[in-house]
Amino acid sequence: MIDIYKIIILNLLLCAYVQMNAQITIGSTSVPNANAMLELREQGTTTTKGLLLPRVELVAPTNPSPLAVHIEGMVVYNTTTNATLLPGLYQNNGSKWISAEIPEGSSQGQFLVIDKETLTPKWITKIIPVVRNGEYKLIEVGAFTQDIGPVISSNSGSDKYDENFTKTTSSNWKSIITPFTIKVNTSENRLVLFIQTSIIQNQYGVAGWTSYAGGIFIDNLLKGVRVGTLNATGNDAELSKAETLFFVIQGLQPGTHTIDIAFIRRNSSPNEADNSPLYIGKSFNTNSPGAASLSYQYYEK
Repeated sequence: MIDIYKIIILNLLLCAYVQMNAQITIGSTSVPNANAMLELREQGTTTTKGLLLPRVELVAPTNPSPLAVHIEGMVVYNTTTNATLLPGLYQNNGSKWISAEIPEGSSQGQFLVIDKETLTPKWITKIIPVVRNGEYKLIEVGAFTQDIGPVISSNSGSDKYDENFTKTTSSNWKSIITPFTIKVNTSENRLVLFIQTSIIQNQYGVAGWTSYAGGIFIDNLLKGVRVGTLNATGNDAELSKAETLFFVIQGLQPGTHTIDIAFIRRNSSPNEADNSPLYIGKSFNTNSPGAASLSYQYYEK
């Protein structure tokens, strides 16, 4: 009887000791690591077994099931496959299940990203062009359409097409787009512009013509020009023409530059043509759209 009491008392003391230390080794009689509350270790030097986590069937990343609520730090092994979940380890962040596994990529050069809906990591393939030393690389692109062009009624044949001619607010050159800026970082650069617009003129009852020019201005200085003519046979219901401009500008100085596309009306004949305005990059009426479209690419070495 005394021996039974001794055994009971010894067991109680042992339980109290374990609770006070709050550290346990499972699978071995070894003392657990001082930094661990629970350590799994095989007896002796054997290392043939692992930890088998609970198998559960998750429903969706935001659904806590089979838990009653989301519990931060919970780790499980999911066995189901659906549109948002795959089998594997998942941890709970307190609001949803997050995959704890990193899938294997299928080829070299892939990028590991996180799906924004499921927060599951996945590999994607992106092709990044190789730019060799001494070659131009694309820095900036832009494209837009505007219907703000001018209506020009008067000829200005005296204006010249001199390079670096200065465009002012009183100039006969009229913008067909809102000027925009580009930032130049190196002296070796190339600006490529493609502009398409319409030239529309009221009808007049005799044969005639009206000439015009379109140019690119950089910081209000003329850097390129193209000329054109609108011809009338005398019985046109309306005169119109699609005008395309293409410019390649190189060697801009480092800094910020303002790009402007403008047109000028040159000459016309006879008087009927003189009195008929030109609509450039601007709608003549609801049946005759005339907006100007511009696209550009800026390159540097």
